Amino acid sequence: MSQTVLVTGASSGIGQSTARLLAERGYTVFGTARKPDSAKREPFTMLALDVRSDESVRACVEQVIAKAGRLDVLVNNAGYAMMGAAEETSVAEAKAQFETNFFGIVRMVNAVLPGMRATGAGKIINISSLAGNTAIPFSAFYSATKFAVEGYSESLWHEVRPFGISVSLVEPGFVNTPIGEASPAAARPVAAYDATRKRMLAKFGQSLAGGISPEQVARSVLQIVESKEPDCATVWARGERGCRDSGMSCRGRCTRRECGRPSRCRVKSIPRPPDGSGSSHAHPKRSFRVVERPLLHVATQFGLEQLLNRGP
Repeated sequence: MSQTVLVTGASSGIGQSTARLLAERGYTVFGTARKPDSAKREPFTMLALDVRSDESVRACVEQVIAKAGRLDVLVNNAGYAMMGAAEETSVAEAKAQFETNFFGIVRMVNAVLPGMRATGAGKIINISSLAGNTAIPFSAFYSATKFAVEGYSESLWHEVRPFGISVSLVEPGFVNTPIGEASPAAARPVAAYDATRKRMLAKFGQSLAGGISPEQVARSVLQIVESKEPDCATVWARGERGCRDSGMSCRGRCTRRECGRPSRCRVKSIPRPPDGSGSSHAHPKRSFRVVERPLLHVATQFGLEQLLNRGP
């Protein structure tokens, strides 16, 4: 019997590529969008979902169970970015960003956990970002939502592991998707930031255009779905060969974030403790791999420090 997968935010980008790939591999896949395009043909079933609404989330999950009889894997991908300095962003705009990017995940997880606990199995895959480890200038609240997703997911991993449920994070760097074009700007621009903001947005646009494909991220999700014991995080950091080639890797707390040598990023094995209990950082019990220094400070990695210090 094929596993059933629910992918949120599947109308484009990473979510669409993930849903298509899983469907091609024989999984029963449901994708979601706030307003699905009925004229668009996809190899998976599209459902309406607004992750900001408890009722919409409940109805979506009930539809999946009614159609497929079960839900084995949840891929939380729905989200958006907002561009603007922290000072330019209103509290209302920041709250709206959290409602979708963070609390949307919380709602989805709470909706699927009872069924997964009842069956004693399940996988929750949260699409995070490199911005969840290294904050991006002029995306303060997008970065904050991703940091929140990281902490929530790591804590959740502890809580649901005894029920046979795994929690994984996928942390892409820049991905060539329409997210930049769809990103709203903060509603109250401050003139003092104009010059720097313009340079930063231009740099982000270039980085997105040259980013990895969403299909690469989809393949990473597929690895987690197919794995019997998925690692806690998968890192796809563009331009860092050790990261991109490492496949499944567990994101440890980096002690060399500022080394500035992406080509020397290495993968090392961390043995399982003798008692089989896992590490003090709550990683899975089995042996796992850590990218030693995958997360360069964003200013170092993308040359943004010069842009920020250039002055008006």
